[in-house]
Amino acid sequence: MGIILRIVAIGLGVPVVAGCTAVAAIAYDFKRLKKAESHTPESAAKQYAVNKVFEFVGRGMSKALDADSKRCQEVRSHHFMEMCVPIYSCLYAASEGLIGINIWPRDEERRYLLVPRSMFCEFIPIEHSDEDQPSTLLMNEVEKGATYELVLTNMSGFYRYRFGDVVRVTDFYNKTPVVEFLYRQGQLLNLRGEKMSEDVMYQTIQKTIGDWGGVTLSDYTTMESPLLGLGASDKCPHYEVFLELEGKTPSSGDLTLLDQNLRESSFVYNSFREKGSISPIRVHLVRPGTFRRLREHLLANTQASINQIKIPRVLKVDAHAQILLDSEVV
Repeated sequence: MGIILRIVAIGLGVPVVAGCTAVAAIAYDFKRLKKAESHTPESAAKQYAVNKVFEFVGRGMSKALDADSKRCQEVRSHHFMEMCVPIYSCLYAASEGLIGINIWPRDEERRYLLVPRSMFCEFIPIEHSDEDQPSTLLMNEVEKGATYELVLTNMSGFYRYRFGDVVRVTDFYNKTPVVEFLYRQGQLLNLRGEKMSEDVMYQTIQKTIGDWGGVTLSDYTTMESPLLGLGASDKCPHYEVFLELEGKTPSSGDLTLLDQNLRESSFVYNSFREKGSISPIRVHLVRPGTFRRLREHLLANTQASINQIKIPRVLKVDAHAQILLDSEVV
């Protein structure tokens, strides 16, 4: 599934990108601009500016897309670091169809107005999502601030399909719910029943990187230590976190900050840490390009198309973990 972006280079008056795929292939005809005349200082300056935009967009887009695995069509980062080029996340969609649209292009918050005529939506309160046959709510029954698992029915034959997305209702537009995507069911770390969500882990990683300073996140994933079997560094279960970074290399003391921040972010996780039933997080720093190689491995071992390949945020296959362990920075 492609990710649709609308990016405009302010001041140049040219649309930089109209769309791309999950491997940051830029769907735009650069050849026409490459043929631009550059005989005058004005045209040469404009050509130089356009080239720099392409350079920044290519690098920034790759970062943004590599850093997010969500099935919905959205990107976490809103601006490229070197240039104030906004990214507009216009749609929330899945293979099953269109779910919502973002009618607030200037807002940094990614929120989507549900489209009732596209698919019929039902909502399972998140506290009941573990049940086999939970009761559902309709659009007019959900509450602002509450979290739900989405259930979809479409015209293609999917009937009351639990496809795994968890959303929070942030507001109502007239009487239609406005939602933000939180995480997918199955992308949870769950050693002792703590059910650590992708959203909490991602926000904690970003906070930790901000605390370090001088570092940016290229990509990440996690896993539960029992997947490593005898290769685990600690017999007490814990989280294994793999980070591909740009910038300075954090010290071993810096790496412990991730566990501290996660304890502050999650009361349940902290309670298990205090009891000693979960050990501290083990952080692995991997070499640049590691997640690209993981994506290539995933593509080579699946029948899915290239734009359907997403980096899992919780690894379930030991062979995938081994690719990352083999690329660990010593």
